[in-house]
Amino acid sequence: ATGEHELLDGTPEGQPISFVYGYGVLVPGLEKGLLGLEKGVKKAIQVSPEEGFGLRDDDLIFEIDRTDLPETVRVGDTFYAEDEEGNQESLEILEVHTAHVLVDANHALAGRTLRYEVHILDVVPASADEIAEAKAQASHAQAADRESGPELIPEARRSQPPPPNEN
Repeated sequence: ATGEHELLDGTPEGQPISFVYGYGVLVPGLEKGLLGLEKGVKKAIQVSPEEGFGLRDDDLIFEIDRTDLPETVRVGDTFYAEDEEGNQESLEILEVHTAHVLVDANHALAGRTLRYEVHILDVVPASADEIAEAKAQASHAQAADRESGPELIPEARRSQPPPPNEN
């Protein structure tokens, strides 16, 4: 990290990201920033929290029963939990007490302004299969957005990514 900026993610050289535009696969602000760009264009796109991963929501910081987590739970650990609809949510452990644990279910990038450096390598029409896959990804993302907040059920492994959704 340098100054106020921190590199959070990137793609390895020679391994571009391919996606179908307009299906919400990317955060809304990034999709808007890509609109109309042509092959060969390099651009920095700044995305506000509202058009990125949302603002931080204090309602997504809540207590859960200490016995719902492993004895070895520590501040800073991340667990994955399932809400009542089967969507997976990330929970960061903020405080550990005898009877309860304070967790944060906000997205790690909620409340942050993001800056993307993009280089458009190509723009091509999507195939029918690519469109179908993009629609399925969008449908899954919309379902994940309907979170239950404090109704999360902590059934997960510490510091492990969520298993792939098999739909």
